[in-house]
Amino acid sequence: MKQIVKSLAAAAALTVSSVSMAQVTFDSNLELNNIYRSHSAGTSLGGPLGGSSFNSSGRVELNINGKATRGEYLVSGRATLGLQTDGTTYVDDAWGAFGNNLWNVKLGRFEAMDLFPAGKDVAVERTYGDNDQLSNNLDVTASGGQFYKGNVLRGRSVGLNNVSKSNLHIAGQYTGIAGLTAELGLVAGKGNRDGRLSGVRPALTYVTGPVTVRAGLEYIRRDETAAVPAVTDTTGAVVIARAVAAVPSDSATGGAIGGSYQLNPDTMINLSYAQLRSRKTLGLNTVAGNFGLGLVYGKFGGFTSTDGAGNPVAVSGGNEALIYTAYSIPLLDIPGATITPAASYSRFKPDAGESRDVFAANVRLNYAF
Repeated sequence: MKQIVKSLAAAAALTVSSVSMAQVTFDSNLELNNIYRSHSAGTSLGGPLGGSSFNSSGRVELNINGKATRGEYLVSGRATLGLQTDGTTYVDDAWGAFGNNLWNVKLGRFEAMDLFPAGKDVAVERTYGDNDQLSNNLDVTASGGQFYKGNVLRGRSVGLNNVSKSNLHIAGQYTGIAGLTAELGLVAGKGNRDGRLSGVRPALTYVTGPVTVRAGLEYIRRDETAAVPAVTDTTGAVVIARAVAAVPSDSATGGAIGGSYQLNPDTMINLSYAQLRSRKTLGLNTVAGNFGLGLVYGKFGGFTSTDGAGNPVAVSGGNEALIYTAYSIPLLDIPGATITPAASYSRFKPDAGESRDVFAANVRLNYAF
């Protein structure tokens, strides 16, 4: 056993010494949230009844960063492991990249270019939940919908809902023109009729002085979903009546455009617009030093969905407005430590029926170490 350990240690030392420019760094951070919510009847939080709730959550993240260079070329990678206060763990970033000062290719689990920056979004409780993924159709989820932000195929959320963790995610960037970053992203993979998403996402940003312009498109394809039969026992009696009809494949093209203005070194203003079919979203926010304020307005058109048996169901459209704010306060004058009070208010007004709203307040503790 000792001989094996010595051999492995010698091999590791030889590997490290052969790449003299290799760099490995570690960093970590803590985030704790204490959230109060008050919601009216009919929201995803309160179900048929309104009410209020309070809960705490948080995580500690450990980041491992590596980079090796040879002349003008480099290879880099990053991994993020999260330990949550509920006892579970997760992997956030897990990617590798290679290239030079003109181009690079990244693949794995990561986030590509952001086409709809949110600013200081410490508390952003939606009436129906803010999730850039899509349900079993490419219009709107039942009874409300989601803000479309041009970020469905951006990545790292891969693994939630209909985008499989086993999908390939790759993005190439070109930075050979001053001020311009052009990116082409690809999410690909085909499951066993499990409704996963795939597609192509070209995007670009252009920076000139204090102005940044963003634009991008997403061609999204959703694979078909197989029917799920009801569960029966040996006599044929239904044990679990969860039959779900098959959902055919679908595709759509969405896009986003926006810009940012650097008013001064501490103040940024972001304006964004995105649309996918009947979903239209407008966002405006600013971050001024430790203070942030944002507004998002979304309009969702009505459409026809299906129930579990495959019967057509008309889903009403509507509009939703979300406003949020936050202010970070240095904690005990310790570098990297802040406490951030934040609040948000969301109101959804359907084309038919009563409005629903959610108020939320959060006190977040952050410490980078």
